Amino acid sequence: MNITNELLAAYAEGNVSEEERMAVRQYLTENPQEWDSMLMMMDEDYDITLDEEDIASLNTAKLDNNLSELLDELDSKKLTDVQFRILPAMAMAAENKVDNLCVIHCEGIALRRFGFDITDEELLEESRKEGWLQQAGTALHNIGRLAGSHGLGVSHRYECSITDIRESLSAGHIVLAAVDVNELIGNYTEEKQKDITDGKTPNHVVIVEAINDDTVTITDSATPQQHDVYPLSQFIDAWDDSSRYLIIISDGEEYEPHPIDLADIEISDDLIELREAIAENAQEVWAYNRKQEGWTYGPERDDAKKLHPDMIAYNKLPESEKLYDREMAMNTIKLLKKLGWESKKTEAPNKHASVEESDNSVRFSEIERCTIATLALKLIVADASISPKELAARNVVFGKLNIAPSHEHNLPAFNQACQIYKNMDATKQKAAKKLLHQIVMADGVIAEKEELFIDSLNKTK
Repeated sequence: MNITNELLAAYAEGNVSEEERMAVRQYLTENPQEWDSMLMMMDEDYDITLDEEDIASLNTAKLDNNLSELLDELDSKKLTDVQFRILPAMAMAAENKVDNLCVIHCEGIALRRFGFDITDEELLEESRKEGWLQQAGTALHNIGRLAGSHGLGVSHRYECSITDIRESLSAGHIVLAAVDVNELIGNYTEEKQKDITDGKTPNHVVIVEAINDDTVTITDSATPQQHDVYPLSQFIDAWDDSSRYLIIISDGEEYEPHPIDLADIEISDDLIELREAIAENAQEVWAYNRKQEGWTYGPERDDAKKLHPDMIAYNKLPESEKLYDREMAMNTIKLLKKLGWESKKTEAPNKHASVEESDNSVRFSEIERCTIATLALKLIVADASISPKELAARNVVFGKLNIAPSHEHNLPAFNQACQIYKNMDATKQKAAKKLLHQIVMADGVIAEKEELFIDSLNKTK
């Protein structure tokens, strides 16, 4: 087949037959020097082309192609690390050999140990009725709802330690831990590599029965054994995927507050300004509810007469009360960020959040740019072999997206990135795929798995 510029352009746009696609791929394999021309054709409609300096950096890149070594390098450079770690509150605990009911099984065991005569079938019906159990499983923040609904004490704690587990077990509590079960019963080495490329993602909950110096004993609905014993280090790795999330169930009245640590969260100036608006509205909501209950202003609180000195406008509140409302507002904003939610104005973002077109701009939010970066990291390891040019091209794309290994950016896990990409409009998806094409074409060869990866994005909408 004659490979013309018209055919190459059609290939860049994805408008070729299967026969033509294979012919172009073979041509690019035999003529790797043509890869930069292909990139330019792919970028014809977008101002995201490689300049001479970029191309030079690609040609002079000297990096090891070995996959395991490359993964270690990516990890050491902390391309996916930030100064804070998103807590996976919305991750689903669902892994089980036959169903997605690991949470039901664990909470059923807990309730029966505390003397409740209740079956998993009854708990299943309750969980579905209340909306805690979804088709994909139970979200981490909903683990323990069943135990709580039957009167048991439930504490949800992130970023715990082995000491926390030991102390809870010693106190007679039942300890549930969210884990990546594949790091326990799957190929441990492969799963550790996935932590780097896909991000750390919990998918299961187990009951921790005992902790020794070197081992941990658990009850796991994903295995046929009554109890499973693992090396302590392996369990910690699997547990770390949930930010060391524990659900502690007790039958007593004791309560030890354990708020999520937000000290590592920094927020932008515009969100700091938003704090005051949230604080003022909190006062308005509180005062409105009290008024509906018959409360009015009084210089001193009188519960019998329903008088309260804070039944006044926010601006007239004592500074101590304002500080309370502001702290509540600030912690709410920080918590949203800690849980992986993005708060932003609806106005158009600044130029650093956009990829320019010849006539228009494709404006990506920060999380969308980080999503493309996550997809790029996944793409370059799709064929289990990475060329120096691919890695260098990725760095160029990262630069164009203004992605850097700093606290200002956080790369979502692969499954989360796929969902964010799915929610992009068609124009953004097209621009994102062109950026990914820059990477995959950097070595002049599109491997089958790389092509399948791109095709899967095409089928997302």
